[in-house]
Amino acid sequence: MNFSDSKAQFCIFVFFPNADLNTEIKGSLVEEKYDTYIFMDQETLIERVKEAAPHVVIFSPEALLTPMSEFVSQVLSANSEVQFLCVADADQAEALKEYREYNLAGMIAAGEKLKERCVWQVDQVCQTLFRTYQNEDLLKKTEELLQENETLKSQRNEEKAKATVISDSSIGQKIQLYSAATTKDEVLIHFINQLSCQAIYFKYLPTVQSFVATHSHGLDIEAIKGVGTRLEATETAHLLDLLKSGEIPPALAELMKEGLRIGQYFPKPVIVQNSTLTGLDGLFIFWGAEGFHFQQIESDFLIFSLLYQQAHLIKRSEGLDVYDPLTELYNRPHFVHKLEEEIARARRLEKPVSVVCLSLDHMHEIDQSFGRNNRDMILRVIAAIVKKTSRVNDISCRTADSEFSLILPHCGRRGAALRAERLRRIIEAHAFGLGDFKVTISCGVSEYPSLSKGADDLTQSAGQALEFIVGRGGNKVCLYKPMEAFKPDFEVHG
Repeated sequence: MNFSDSKAQFCIFVFFPNADLNTEIKGSLVEEKYDTYIFMDQETLIERVKEAAPHVVIFSPEALLTPMSEFVSQVLSANSEVQFLCVADADQAEALKEYREYNLAGMIAAGEKLKERCVWQVDQVCQTLFRTYQNEDLLKKTEELLQENETLKSQRNEEKAKATVISDSSIGQKIQLYSAATTKDEVLIHFINQLSCQAIYFKYLPTVQSFVATHSHGLDIEAIKGVGTRLEATETAHLLDLLKSGEIPPALAELMKEGLRIGQYFPKPVIVQNSTLTGLDGLFIFWGAEGFHFQQIESDFLIFSLLYQQAHLIKRSEGLDVYDPLTELYNRPHFVHKLEEEIARARRLEKPVSVVCLSLDHMHEIDQSFGRNNRDMILRVIAAIVKKTSRVNDISCRTADSEFSLILPHCGRRGAALRAERLRRIIEAHAFGLGDFKVTISCGVSEYPSLSKGADDLTQSAGQALEFIVGRGGNKVCLYKPMEAFKPDFEVHG
């Protein structure tokens, strides 16, 4: 399940002194599928938190009957995980900083387009919570898989003398043969080397929708390495279901028949678990002499699959705190942390730092017309392009469902805008395999110190620039323009 499908699971409390404003904000959030409730008095809200705590409370200080510190304390004493979003004037931002350690997830500037800003901020907070829950689930799955492996090893030691369902060796003995293999590639190579039949392993590259041969047994790998085929969008729509049924895409079947002269074979997908996303990592194709059947190696393949998945999960868990599982870019919490560091460095060196917020245009249309698999493929391709075009010290992150944020140290606003425009053109020209549909992005750009006062202001101003250009049709770059009275912390030269 992705974040968009999960919004209804997030509960939002709205607390303003104005009944009309309460209703308007609730309407905007309900339209986005959030489970939303409005309150007109503080005591009722606190009692409701005690009964069933929300994920987020949006409030205005004017609605409070007590000091803000007392209100926050009352809510957190009922449930320490509630996140706060405070709607206030810009001149109150400094005073609100002390509440960051008390779950203040953000400040929303009062004024025009308040509804849109509230929805955007709720999206950011809930997206972060969603990723956190995914990571917790992945840790649990990793622990369960490691425990399962330990159980198998224990069974090997306790029942060493007993016969097992695998006639030629115990499960534990076969697992022990993999003891030196610590990475997915090492597990794969060990499995191939001990096969009694012939096989080819095709690595699946989702960003280019292709299968590429990387390993083989019984064939000269140097002669076929890199051989592969690219799939059409129609072939990827239900690819995993097709492979599980024992079939392969027509393009790959043609390669096996005409290119490799192999008629009868047994395809088996290699599947890995990325948090809540089950994905295709590659495809084995087995064949042998007359009379060969996959059942002869099925138990070996099951053990390989278990250990391959374990190696994958261990590697994933090493970067669990900082990486987005779909795109393998940094996640939003890491973005927030690194931006604070870069702002501090910029102040110390008196060098600029810029942020580019970019989002996929027409996400809803893509979901409806091409499905989630193609939507995820597009996001992975965009992430790959972002990484490929980044400088060594750039920090690339996925900060929302269809949004990426780039931190560009020592880069002024003009350089950041040029970088954003280059990305926009590359993605617009890229062939995503979706027929006549053109994939485009919109970009919002801001810079410290020339256009913002700090990390939060830099993120918010880039987001506002993005929101502005998306509202005017998208597929463009917008550079944030501060108020005329804005004064930078220092002057940027050159």
